[in-house]
Amino acid sequence: MSSTKKNDLFAIIKDLNFGKKDLREDNEDAPKSYDPYMVNMSFSLSSDTIMFSNMMNEKSHLSKHAQYLFYLRAIPKKNRYEKWPQMAKKTDDTKLVMHHYDVNETIANKYLQILNEKDLENIKKKYYEGGKNG
Repeated sequence: MSSTKKNDLFAIIKDLNFGKKDLREDNEDAPKSYDPYMVNMSFSLSSDTIMFSNMMNEKSHLSKHAQYLFYLRAIPKKNRYEKWPQMAKKTDDTKLVMHHYDVNETIANKYLQILNEKDLENIKKKYYEGGKNG
């Protein structure tokens, strides 16, 4: 996603939350920047708009324009600054299990839930390279 398109998307979300002005009046490209998935995701983060997001998820067959107008008219005017979820960082244990079993991160995390400390220590010993911090 280009920086301009990303900025347009967040401008749309901000306007739907607080500005309550139809951006299409000022910018003909605004509907092109409207991404229903991202807008629904944004509104699902706030407790007072999650039901509106759920309604749009159920009515995903509606056009972008119809979804935009729904949010514009239905969402109460309010500044909302919800924190977007971030991906968790890979731990050293996750990386080790990924390498040892040749699996992706999701499966490695599942393996870590099953492995006990002794099994994990045995894997660590197998790949121990020595050194000051090893």
